[in-house]
Amino acid sequence: MASYSTTKGTRVDLRAAVAATRAARLPLPNRVKPVSNAIEILRYLSKSRQPATVTELARQLSINPSTCFNILRTLVWEGLIDFDEPSKCYAVGVGVVKLAEGVLNEGERLASLKEKIHEVAERYGVTLLLWRRIGDDRMLLVLVENSSADLQIHLRTGQRLPLLLGATGRVVASHLGLTRQSLKEKFLTLRWARRLSFEEYWRDVQAAARLGWAVDDGFFGAGVTTVAAPVFDRADRVSHSLVAIMFRGQHVQTSLKRVAHDLIQLSSNLSAALS
Repeated sequence: MASYSTTKGTRVDLRAAVAATRAARLPLPNRVKPVSNAIEILRYLSKSRQPATVTELARQLSINPSTCFNILRTLVWEGLIDFDEPSKCYAVGVGVVKLAEGVLNEGERLASLKEKIHEVAERYGVTLLLWRRIGDDRMLLVLVENSSADLQIHLRTGQRLPLLLGATGRVVASHLGLTRQSLKEKFLTLRWARRLSFEEYWRDVQAAARLGWAVDDGFFGAGVTTVAAPVFDRADRVSHSLVAIMFRGQHVQTSLKRVAHDLIQLSSNLSAALS
């Protein structure tokens, strides 16, 4: 959870800034059970590190044996698990490793730019965040780089937030090609720390389309300002968002523009590295 923090370790939670993540912890009403079962099978085989039969997996995970067999057969066909004919056992396959390689490679590529990211954070006394787009409606926090300022804002990697929330939401929305009405419908599902009208949001999205960056002044999180610039993949789609988070009032408007300019420069490097 985000928090204010001093070098002495005193923290105050930024509850409003991450209120939107609570919904992700609630039971999913339209959960697809076979998909959940497949993931449970992969988790079990990964943690146990031991091959298992259909019967063992069905019993351990409380899955109908016939359903379990069909899921296993599909996972084998997809190359995610291996089947040993003599023992009739299943084990994690190289396909799972290949899926993980993408994440590992991303981390390695980010490491090469970590010094530049830190330089920008240090220059303005802010915290830099890199959010990766996951699915159609979420962002995942994959990198946090703090400055050496005595008073800092801390967030944990792994947090998820709605795609269209905050400064990130504005820059992403400017590249989705949504109609005004479609965007309004999505906007109405968002929860903000401070009241924001759709008209204000819509103007910010249009400005982000022109400028290439966006600002959220205390609407995403009480007491904080965020500046965001998009990071594009090879298909020219927004894959990540680079964000500077700071205390409200820490930088005046002209200074925010300089922050934004440096974020755009850095996001260009990230686009090249992550594509």
